[in-house]
Amino acid sequence: MTSVPNGNGLWRSLGKRLLPFRTSLLGLLVLLPLFGTLHAFHDAAERHQRDVLYRWNRTDFDLLSVTRAIHVLPLPTLFSEAPLSPTDLRRLQGWIVQSRVALQDLEKSRPLLNRFQTSELDRLEALFRTLKTVLSPVLVPKTFPQGHAKAGPSLDFMSVWTLERQMKMTIIALSLSVRTSRETAQKNLYGLETNAERAYGGLLLAFLALLIVLDRRELTRARKNVAARESELRALFDAMTDAVVYADVRRTVRFVNPAVLPVFGYLPDELVGQSAAIFYARFDDFEEQGRLRYHPDAPDSEECYEMAYRRKDGSVFTGEAHGALVRDPEGQVRGFMVTIRDVTQRKQMLDSLFREKEKWFVTLGSIGDAVITTDVRARVEYMNPVAESLTGWPLSEAAGRPVSDVFDIINEITRNPPESPVEKSLRQGTVVGLANHTVLRHRAGIEYAIEDSAAPIRDSTEHIIGCVIVFRDITQKRNLLRQVTRQANFDALTDLPNRYLFQDRLAQAIAQAHRHGHLVALLYLDLDHFKKINDTQGHPFGDRVLQETARRLRAVVRESDTVARLGGDEFTILAGDIGNRDNVSLFAQKVLEAIARPMSVDGQESFLTVSIGVAVYPDDGTTTTALVRNADIAMYQAKEKGRNTLQFFSPAMNVRLRERMSLENHLHNAMEREEFQLVYQPILDLALGKTVAVEALIRWHHPQQGVIPPNRFIPMAEENGLILPLGEWVLETACRQAQEWREQGMPPLRLTVNVSIRQLMHGDLPKQVERCLHLTGLAPNLLELELTESVFLQNTEKVLESLADLRRLGVRLSIDDFGTGYSSLSYLSHFHVHTLKIDGSFIEGIGTHPTNTAIVTAILTLANAMSLEVVAEGVETVDQYRFLKDQGCPLGQGYFFSKPVCPSEIPDILARGFDPGGT
Repeated sequence: MTSVPNGNGLWRSLGKRLLPFRTSLLGLLVLLPLFGTLHAFHDAAERHQRDVLYRWNRTDFDLLSVTRAIHVLPLPTLFSEAPLSPTDLRRLQGWIVQSRVALQDLEKSRPLLNRFQTSELDRLEALFRTLKTVLSPVLVPKTFPQGHAKAGPSLDFMSVWTLERQMKMTIIALSLSVRTSRETAQKNLYGLETNAERAYGGLLLAFLALLIVLDRRELTRARKNVAARESELRALFDAMTDAVVYADVRRTVRFVNPAVLPVFGYLPDELVGQSAAIFYARFDDFEEQGRLRYHPDAPDSEECYEMAYRRKDGSVFTGEAHGALVRDPEGQVRGFMVTIRDVTQRKQMLDSLFREKEKWFVTLGSIGDAVITTDVRARVEYMNPVAESLTGWPLSEAAGRPVSDVFDIINEITRNPPESPVEKSLRQGTVVGLANHTVLRHRAGIEYAIEDSAAPIRDSTEHIIGCVIVFRDITQKRNLLRQVTRQANFDALTDLPNRYLFQDRLAQAIAQAHRHGHLVALLYLDLDHFKKINDTQGHPFGDRVLQETARRLRAVVRESDTVARLGGDEFTILAGDIGNRDNVSLFAQKVLEAIARPMSVDGQESFLTVSIGVAVYPDDGTTTTALVRNADIAMYQAKEKGRNTLQFFSPAMNVRLRERMSLENHLHNAMEREEFQLVYQPILDLALGKTVAVEALIRWHHPQQGVIPPNRFIPMAEENGLILPLGEWVLETACRQAQEWREQGMPPLRLTVNVSIRQLMHGDLPKQVERCLHLTGLAPNLLELELTESVFLQNTEKVLESLADLRRLGVRLSIDDFGTGYSSLSYLSHFHVHTLKIDGSFIEGIGTHPTNTAIVTAILTLANAMSLEVVAEGVETVDQYRFLKDQGCPLGQGYFFSKPVCPSEIPDILARGFDPGGT
């Protein structure tokens, strides 16, 4: 800075300038106009130069205003966890206004600035605009429903701090340049004064002296202003918490602020004059930064960087630094200004937050549920991989979108979108769950059944700042539930409603009929002789027959009717609003005809009939239980009437049913009461008229009803399983009786015993026979087991093994009622049977019925060719006897020879014999 000239020097200068003109007043008079002109020019130049100096002072004041505005930026409030209060928000907005005005005032000084200062002014303006943009999310309080502002996800505190520091460094560099320019203006002003002294000489000494006094006052005032500005700037540096270091181009420290003490542990005086290497933890870093940033040819950079620094006590910490080049008015680099902030604690906190964040990200990414988080405006912030998969939206595309765009849900039944659980949770501040039957639509159109819940996210002050929704795919679970529900209500084999669903629909039909006065008909169906199909063709074949039956029933009923399978071969048809009983009869007749049509199953034709019992609401019952019971009773009556027919319920049927149930109940205890008795019917050699065998037949002596024939109680025993113990009792009793006759000296008689298919399939018949033979001592060749044709059609491993075991025991096997079932020549040779018993229905028509005569003749011819013994059952007339004898039938059995008798009568029959000649 140029010093102000003193008074003596001014007089000497003026005297020297006036000396050439002392000899001539004329010369003085000639010079006076020139001096006046010079004075005018000098006065104009002086005003211009003072205006320049004033504008530089004003520029310095404006720059200080910007510095103050930057210094009061409320950063702590911005990044506290509490939301901005209205006061903080007004303060932040006031800072923006104040900074804007200060920058506009500073812009007026642009004509004074050289290109380096102008570039720094442009950088300062650009930094201000960037900072204002970054802070924009908190400058719009209307987006916050509570009237509080808060920085959103885009407000990055690192960016704000970096911009703040860059603005401060730019202001510092600009302040140094303005200060240099102001000093240049002052030099120009004083140079103008010196030139004025040379130009004026000693002219108007008093005026010039007065001018100098005024200039000195102005200079004193300017110096005071500069000192005040420097004091304020130093106060600003002193108030900064970051360490500020100014070094020259040789990187020697020239200035530090007091913050170096808490940051580095040094007093400012200990650092001035030291090399900047004293700050670095490693000398290599010092040299590297010298090559990168701190040399005269280094480019201007606004980038922050982290570096390892060393404190006075030797401890090392991580610092965040930002450097700026300091240039003179000519653009030459005069030094480097660096701010350093200790970020060790912040770095540790960020590392901790990062680890915590990563832990939660890994957790959310590994769970099986989908998770979506939103802000308070219900816009997506985060989605875990499961949520991305179920919605079809990657997080990169979904972020910032309304959650309703990504989480697209509808009601499965109505196909309408329900209320958003996220918006409802944000509005109510409570946990909200989805309604049932909600499906999520994938971006590609796939639908998933889901269940979910949405919960608000709150900050430490309990203000809602967002929402989290957790949902899962329950499509498989819902399908399984539907499947279980269907299995619980529909028959697995026929896909018809089962007993439970039928009961429900029957109750609904009764309630509706009660309201409207309609009739409801219940048809109870039972397939005729279906057990024989199962026994002969096997259960898989029987299952396909049931499926075909169900298909035919569906085809014949109305859409409003219900066809159900109650179990086994029992079906029901529920027909509502039938009008009258005549309509029921016509409808039932269609059912009979539909079932009676030939049925092709697995390429094999089968014939089936059905017995139908009908009960009508309200005449035959007003409850579901009563209607089902009475329809069942009517069905049993249809079976007793010969099957393949229908019967309407009548009260008399109930009486017969009770009698049947009473008989069935009494059957369970009949064996313990010893109510069963065996009788024996002789089998004669037709050629010799001699009894050669007897058939054991069971009779039941009921205490009230007397003797009950087998055709009444044997089917009951077959149904309830009593046939197993009953059959074992018959076998043992008959074998013991045959052995007793043998011990009484009677000639050996072959004993035939009827065996049920249930004994063969579900019992252990070979072991029972072996045990009986062992206990009674009866020879195996004297025992013949009578089996129906259906037994030989069973190719199950159990049946085949049992028949093989019986043959190994040495007992004989015969086929009872041959010709009435599914006769096949293959099993005659395959199973090695010994005897064929021609059913009595064929014997009855001999001589009068050509077909029966042909059948009997064919059986005799077949048996003779295969060396099989034949027994003709049901011989009751002499003509039948003579025909059989003439045809070569070896054995006969029937009332013509003898009815079944008690064991005690057999010896007399053997002794008496039978005289064929007497016939």
